[in-house]
Amino acid sequence: MAIVGCKARKVDEDRAPPVEHVPPVAPVSPPQPGPVTPVVPIEIGKPCAAQQSELVYVLTNDDQLMSFDPQKLPDDPFHLIAQLSCGLLNPNSMAIDHFGVAWIVDHHRTLFRASILDGRCEQAEALTGDAIPQTFGMGFAANGTHQAAGSAETLYVASDDTNGVQPSVFATLDTTKTRPAYAAIGKVAARGKWNPEFSGTGDGELFGYFPLAGGDGFVQQIDRASGAAIGKQWTVPSPIEVQSWAFAQWGGKFYIFTTLVDGNSVVHEIRRKTGEYKVVREHLPFAIIGAGVSTCAPVLEAL
Repeated sequence: MAIVGCKARKVDEDRAPPVEHVPPVAPVSPPQPGPVTPVVPIEIGKPCAAQQSELVYVLTNDDQLMSFDPQKLPDDPFHLIAQLSCGLLNPNSMAIDHFGVAWIVDHHRTLFRASILDGRCEQAEALTGDAIPQTFGMGFAANGTHQAAGSAETLYVASDDTNGVQPSVFATLDTTKTRPAYAAIGKVAARGKWNPEFSGTGDGELFGYFPLAGGDGFVQQIDRASGAAIGKQWTVPSPIEVQSWAFAQWGGKFYIFTTLVDGNSVVHEIRRKTGEYKVVREHLPFAIIGAGVSTCAPVLEAL
């Protein structure tokens, strides 16, 4: 995810295909942020053993960590886990590992770790590596194909410090090291206006959501070895420019979380197999600036 300063553009009603809209959710009063709490060590258990490690998790612009359960749609799929209080400053992206740890990066390449169980949060050690970008989108994917639950995984990142002038840098971030290590692979072949957000699967596939100038965006599968584009694109319609974005796959569906320049916070859904698209929530009382799902999540759509 990134938040960009953009001027709203006139809506072109003929640009996007008709979508299914649902009633807005009732506004909720967010918890009041408190002081930074003392660091409590985040316990690491076995992969995929953490309760509800298979759900999608989102981070709001008010530093609220929430779960997002697609199985509850069309009812409210959001549940507040905690108000994070570990000194987050303008967070930019989030990814969830198979231990149930949310990795959050801000706009100054500072990395944080938070528990999906109770929101315990701490700042990670400073990153190591060459030419580490200022901001990046990220997502975990299992190593190899058809991996058993809990097998090894890799955090992939895509940076764009050029505001779309150059292709995003494709890299990995090794979070198993005391100081997470950044290592560039190449370039992301697919291009949007800004860097993509990534989401991976338990069978080794990696996907990215790319926002485009003017409104629309697309989802593209990414080759984990090179950053090359694989297969077709799935279009994500938007009548006006996207201001912030986040992305997760779950059970054969893509969920794209966007906030438009007019303030509308929207959740889009695309069925991977058929390409069927619809808006499942809109006019949310918060903006989602990060989303993540672990490789423990289901890959195939339930019958």
